This record gives sequence, C-alpha cells and structure tokens, in this order.
Amino acid sequence: MMALALVALLASLSQASAALTKVLPLGDSITFGCGDGCNNMGCGDQCAVLRPSCQAGWRAELWRKLSPGSNTSGEWDFVGSEHNGPDDIDRDHDGFPSWRVEDVMTVSSKWLPLKPDVILLHLGTNNLGVGFQSANAALGHMSTMLDTIFKELPNVRLLLATLIGSTNYYGGGKHAAYNAGLKRLATVLGSAGRRVEIVDMATESGLGEKCDTGKCCMGGVHPNADGYRAMADVWYAHLTGKSEIIV
Repeated sequence: MMALALVALLASLSQASAALTKVLPLGDSITFGCGDGCNNMGCGDQCAVLRPSCQAGWRAELWRKLSPGSNTSGEWDFVGSEHNGPDDIDRDHDGFPSWRVEDVMTVSSKWLPLKPDVILLHLGTNNLGVGFQSANAALGHMSTMLDTIFKELPNVRLLLATLIGSTNYYGGGKHAAYNAGLKRLATVLGSAGRRVEIVDMATESGLGEKCDTGKCCMGGVHPNADGYRAMADVWYAHLTGKSEIIV
C-alpha cells in the first residue's frame, strides 16, 4: 500500500514538473536589462562598462507578475544560458548587450537545446544602430534566425516584438521599416502553420517613437525602470492573455 502511495506521489511530482512552461527571454541589452536602475543609481552607464548582477529590466517585472514573491513557480520557468537579476526572480535569460541578430545566432547552440515552449524575442536594435545596417539587411538576418528557430523547435510559441523607439543617431529612423518587415515575416510564418505572434511593443509600451516619453535613459536607447515596467505589462498581456499593471 505504501509502495503504491509512493508511486502515486512520484507520478504527481513528475506531472507537476512537466507542466512547467519554459520561457526563453531572447535579445540584446534591453533583454539583459541595461539601465534599469536596480542598484539605485538610475540608468547608470547603461552597460557601457558596468553590468550589475541585479540587472534584469522587463524580465524582473514580468516574473513578479507571473510568480509574486518567489523565484520559483509551479507554472513558469525562465530558461537561458545567462543569469542575472534580483534574487526574487528566475534569473535565466539570453540577452546580450550590444549584440546584433547574427551575433545571437552564433550562440544558438546554447539556447536552442534548452527547448523552450515560448520565446520572447526583442532583437535588432543594434543592427540598425551600431551595426549601421539597413532595415532590409537586418530583416534578412532575422528571417534566417526565425527559419532556424522553427526548424529546430517546430512547436515553439514565438512572441516576436517590434522594436521600441530609439533616437535617430542609433538607427531610430529605420525602426518603422524594420517593424513593418517583422510583421510581414510573422504573417508568412503564420500562414505556414508556425505559432508566431506579433507583440507590437513599439506602440503598446508607450515609450515613444524616439524613446522620448520620459521612460527611457539618456541617449534614447534603453528604457529606465518605468519603461521596463511598461514593457513587462505588454509581455504579460500577450504571454498570459491577461492584463495586470504593477503600481
């Protein structure tokens, strides 16, 4: 009798573990969390030199919505090869400051084997900025990335975000064309049966066309704490189908 009870308990624990939805936050410095003020120094140097281990940006606020007061969850599991953020969240992610789409692809052998159920993807800012690429060139790299993702992870749910605004000196003038191209890519992939959803972060976050609404750091590239909170609201709504504002 005790043996049967033990088997049932183990089976229950196994099912609970299997039920966790693995979420991969994937991107660049905005996924890493540069400028989030986690060390009480405001935007700081925005990862130019210092990268405090507490930085998490929108990931911190999103996790607190998904699992308030705990860095574990019975429903969600952030995954990734990188680990930073405050102690009360799941710190796993793959956000790489200053990296372009093609740079993130060079380490796909780290994040593809994690087999996430959901990917939260906001990427391309550096292609248009420091990379000096045209929107079409950046979209070519993104198309390659998306093809690879769905080849290796055919059942993954991809939440593909349009880019938040940037100042013109960092490619902000090319964001509209790039974001329109992302929507076209999503339409093509969706018609082929892929589980891809556009998250229109550019408009839904309210950060402004040039990241100029007071929710971004000096330079107009990285959100500040308020901006990351706005991004987390958008991610949460799309990920869960719910809407919740953290005050």
